[in-house]
Amino acid sequence: RRVEDMNIDVWAKWRRGENDVASTEIDQQSYGVAASFSPWTDAQLQTSVGFSRIRSETLTNFYFAPSLTPVPTLVEYRGDVIQADVLLETPLSRKFGSTTTVGFTHTDGSLDTIFWRLDEELLRLRLDDAWSLGLRASFFEYEGDTVPGRREGYDARLAFLFAEFRF
Repeated sequence: RRVEDMNIDVWAKWRRGENDVASTEIDQQSYGVAASFSPWTDAQLQTSVGFSRIRSETLTNFYFAPSLTPVPTLVEYRGDVIQADVLLETPLSRKFGSTTTVGFTHTDGSLDTIFWRLDEELLRLRLDDAWSLGLRASFFEYEGDTVPGRREGYDARLAFLFAEFRF
């Protein structure tokens, strides 16, 4: 393997913000690592893992049942987020290729959720440097406590044809 075919990034970010007009505050710390390499000629494998600790609050005037009058309400989020992704791009020939992506997100705190995503670009035909056509299938699964004490979830399966133009 050539060294230029491999890449590792480590990152850390801290964000603190306040907006008195919107009555919003946020304090977020994020850390992660991403790596990519070419397991064989023209193929690309990428993976990333990230962690965030978030503390935020916003004053809102949404309508909350049973009152029809807007009542200023403080909406807070305190929790941690873990996210992981893996992507594999595989050339099938000079003009055809396939991409598989798996993603996972877990939140814990004010909102407890688990989200899985699988995207399979079954076939991509590169017509030229700018145009591509393809077929993609996706699967999503979500489970979480969006309202305290009430577990909710859904899953979705999608299939679609696409045309892509790159500038």
